[in-house]
Amino acid sequence: MKNTLSFLSLIAGAAVLFAAPETKQLSPAKEKKQRKDTTQPVAKSPVAGTKSKPAATKAAASIPQKEVPEKKMPYELWLNAHSAAVKAADAGKYAEALKLFDEAIKSGNQPSMKNYSLYGKAAALISMKKYAEAAALLQTPVHRNRNTPYHQARVRLMCGEILLIQKKYDDAAKEFRKAADLNSSPVMTAEAFISLGKIAELRKNYSAAQKYYETLINDETTLPGIRGRGVLAVAGMLQAQKKFKQAFEYLNHHRNIEQLPAESVMDMAFLGSELKIAMQDLKGAYQQLRDAESVRGRSASYSAQLYTNMAKVLFLQKRFYDARNMINRSKSIRGREWGYDSKLHSAINKEIARIERERKARLERERKAKIERERKAKLERERKAKIERERKARLERERKAKIERERKAKLEKKRKAEIEKQKKSAR
Repeated sequence: MKNTLSFLSLIAGAAVLFAAPETKQLSPAKEKKQRKDTTQPVAKSPVAGTKSKPAATKAAASIPQKEVPEKKMPYELWLNAHSAAVKAADAGKYAEALKLFDEAIKSGNQPSMKNYSLYGKAAALISMKKYAEAAALLQTPVHRNRNTPYHQARVRLMCGEILLIQKKYDDAAKEFRKAADLNSSPVMTAEAFISLGKIAELRKNYSAAQKYYETLINDETTLPGIRGRGVLAVAGMLQAQKKFKQAFEYLNHHRNIEQLPAESVMDMAFLGSELKIAMQDLKGAYQQLRDAESVRGRSASYSAQLYTNMAKVLFLQKRFYDARNMINRSKSIRGREWGYDSKLHSAINKEIARIERERKARLERERKAKIERERKAKLERERKAKIERERKARLERERKAKIERERKAKLEKKRKAEIEKQKKSAR
């Protein structure tokens, strides 16, 4: 869906173009009428000897002035409907977007306006997987009113995108070649060669894909940004094959033709970190990305990609909470077209959830162990207390028994003494 998104961004750019404020010129008659309508009545001061009529003046002042609604120009009506349609499509509200695009097509008084809205409607239909309707819409008569090479190329590219999504590679390649042959504009030609390279990649014909991409690189007459797209496409293809070292070297070799030096440095940082990850050596990868952050330039998409790669390195280092902070920063960046990795975010959240579960389970085990220790300690105290009570009770019994023995022994001794005394008396 990369090309579809790019078409939507082109549509949004057109909306910004038409949104430029214009000064409205009124005809002399309308200007005179407007001055007359907006002029407030001036109350005359009462002359001496005449009676003023304050009630009548107050009533006249309380009469509301009739407001003439401002008539909107056709381009304003088109712009409002078209911008609302683009916003609805970006939010995934495709049914609403289709209705708004229809309104824009009706209100547009220029073929270019109608064409932009038709492209937007076709992109929304593609997103809804209504490929037949989108293809039919792209062949409507409105396009023939603007039968220029640029619009022909754009229609070819969108039709090729529909066929590519349906995996009809041969038919899609024909459309892209026709778009390239029109040579309508450097941007349209670049889109065509990038799409042809994508088809070759899908067929795993990487040498052919590289030739298509290098067609853009070797054309020194084209814009640096388009040549840079070719470089990034080759580097991305090598990266997808996990040939990180070759991708890094390729980008480093061609970095002098990049449009934005900051972005080329970041791409090298991404590939450099991937190379270190592939070698199972994460030392320095995070710092390399940190250094790239200081020169991240103007692109929100690259900033989002930067934070995503930082999150990836932190994830591999098992610093999951730091990784979550980085991926959240990537997600929160406005204006990003790519860079945020939802799968990585899910993996990070899954690991954090696992850690939280383990932490809660550990705390629960510790809580139960503490309760068990306290229970055993209580039982031990009770056991010792019982033993102590029994010991004291035994000692008390022994003491009483000793006293009783001594008492009995004393009585026995006294009894014997009495008997002995009686015997002596009897003698």
